[in-house]
Amino acid sequence: MTVIWGVSGSLGRSWDHRGNSVVQFSHSGLSLDNPHMGLFDVGAAGYFSWTNADTVYDLEKPVVMAGGSGGLLKYGGFDIFFSPHYQGFQVQGGFGKGIDMHVTVPNTTTLYSFEDKR
Repeated sequence: MTVIWGVSGSLGRSWDHRGNSVVQFSHSGLSLDNPHMGLFDVGAAGYFSWTNADTVYDLEKPVVMAGGSGGLLKYGGFDIFFSPHYQGFQVQGGFGKGIDMHVTVPNTTTLYSFEDKR
């Protein structure tokens, strides 16, 4: 949800080319350390991300995401990732309302690891 300052959260499973598989939680907008700034929208969506990160654990490092989302009932979005550690993109699809161009700095935490081949 975004109205100038927003809050975002996501739960997902990540894999890498080394065989690591983890469940990770990301959030932004809860403090000035990880802002989520944009226009107006509210929604819930599934997502697919691709990055050139060496391992899924690199996703815990700082990154800036910029993109947009919007819709009327059906909802979609696109983000690009900028980091000294990796780059990538994300597409979302789900349900929501509004239109949003945003910049966010999420915090990502690994909740569970199925394999750990760092």
